[in-house]
Amino acid sequence: MASSDTTQSSSSLYSRAYSMADYVYQNMYGLGSSSQSNRGQQEEREQMLLETDGRGAQSGSRLSVSDYGSIDPSQETDSTGDPSEMSHGGADCEAADIGGDNDDEYEAVEALKESLLTKTKDFDLPVDPSKGYKATRLSIFSFRRPHMRAFHGSWMCFCCAWLLWFSMAPLLSTMRETSIDMTKADIWTSNLCALVGTIFVRIVLGPLCDEYGGKDTLVTLLAACAIPCGLAGLLIHDFASLLVVRSLIGCVGGTLVPAQFWVSCHFTPECSGVAMATAAGWGALGGGLAQVLMGSIIFPSLQYAFDGNDDLAWRVALSIPAVIAFCVACFFYHNSDDCPLGSYKEVRAAGLLQQKSAVDSFRQGIFNLNAWILFVQFGASLGIELVMESGMTMHLSERFDIPVARAASLASLFGLMNLWARGFGGYISDRLHKMFSLRGRLFLQMALLLLEGLLILCFNQQGSSLNMTLFWMVSFAAAGQMGMGTCFGLIPYIDPRCTGTIAGIVAAGGNFGGVFLSNVFRTSASDAESFQVMANFCFVAALLTPLLVVSGYRGIVWGQEQTAAATLLTPAIASTRSS
Repeated sequence: MASSDTTQSSSSLYSRAYSMADYVYQNMYGLGSSSQSNRGQQEEREQMLLETDGRGAQSGSRLSVSDYGSIDPSQETDSTGDPSEMSHGGADCEAADIGGDNDDEYEAVEALKESLLTKTKDFDLPVDPSKGYKATRLSIFSFRRPHMRAFHGSWMCFCCAWLLWFSMAPLLSTMRETSIDMTKADIWTSNLCALVGTIFVRIVLGPLCDEYGGKDTLVTLLAACAIPCGLAGLLIHDFASLLVVRSLIGCVGGTLVPAQFWVSCHFTPECSGVAMATAAGWGALGGGLAQVLMGSIIFPSLQYAFDGNDDLAWRVALSIPAVIAFCVACFFYHNSDDCPLGSYKEVRAAGLLQQKSAVDSFRQGIFNLNAWILFVQFGASLGIELVMESGMTMHLSERFDIPVARAASLASLFGLMNLWARGFGGYISDRLHKMFSLRGRLFLQMALLLLEGLLILCFNQQGSSLNMTLFWMVSFAAAGQMGMGTCFGLIPYIDPRCTGTIAGIVAAGGNFGGVFLSNVFRTSASDAESFQVMANFCFVAALLTPLLVVSGYRGIVWGQEQTAAATLLTPAIASTRSS
């Protein structure tokens, strides 16, 4: 009898331990609970939504709400697919309270809903109604609303952000010679200040995107950061004021999060790799543009206009990118949409979009282990680019004893690789996903990080040959920027309930990598030692890839492949359909 009790006690203890381990694993990777009771609750809630009459979902047709940043109408259409012929139901009861017995308010909401859905007849791209009318492909030469206007708005605003962010980098040597007493270590310190604040800004912006949308978050931050850049010539008078101004301008680096979120709201996950990567790549051209525009065009022109007064020239030069960025932000604020059906305010008023809390989104995403793995990997790609955009001009100038203006032009080649490299990385990632599912994306991600590390070692081993140094520089730039495209192509799959927060964490990793490597360059005895650390950072990040485990997909080592559709629906709907 005692032996039996002992056996039952051991079995119970084992069962509890197994349940606890399963709970920790599921929540660590953002997979949700796998318990039967949780599944039952989801089915019960879904059944309740299906049976709601009048103000809720009508029998046989409903409009459900996506948990990943835009509407996700799962609904039946007629044979022509015309949305105006649908039998429209109401939204999730948690998404909008349309006033109980208030018939006038109900009719107003239905009229607004009908008006928004009628817009879909004018879309010039093929869309997927089951995923919030997101486009299934790009049309690069189109500027029409809503999809391609959002795409072009994303990269144009992001390009202006990078122009602001790095507008001062090619002028630092001149500032040191004419206006501010600082050493080479001080210059790296100022570069670090331009990066460190953005880590926290990006993490905060993710949940804000989930609540307020990508467009408004993007243009507001861009316009706000244009102000300290425009006033920099008046505010900077010593090294301390330089650090303060660069820290304020550096917050504009957070625009990567809303820019990518905005694109993800308009394109399906199947084509999001190329869409998000191309928008980010073209936007990051602003870094190379800053090198050429500020270091080789604007500053020399003003220097000539002011009769060789370098101090006045760099102060006036910094106001020009600020004016450009502010005008671009104002244009897209008034001439673009939050999501395919319009503004978040209208779509929520129509009951088509769930009101999301930034706090809830943050809680869901912050403990996701996949997000933090991508945090490190993005640091090994974007972080390296940030450091090179800030320091390559000075490195080439000192290493080969060439004028700053020429060094700035050559250093701009690094940033100009964004013209094709990020988008190409996203394209290859999408193609491999079609052939090998998410596992193909993961293998490509790991391969590009390993290749980047090897090419950095080759760059570091070059002696006095400027041409070969430039060859290896653009090679590891291309590999790293392709890796950025593959990295953001993974984000829509990590946890659809809190895409904004996941994107914020991953984007913050880029700045973390930049801060870490800037500090390495600031404290190392030589640049050669710093580049060795940079290569090792890439190798470590690549080896983390097998730890990525995404719900519904097979990873490099672990995970089980399921149908992709189930992973992109809300938990309740996915549970109902799988059962």
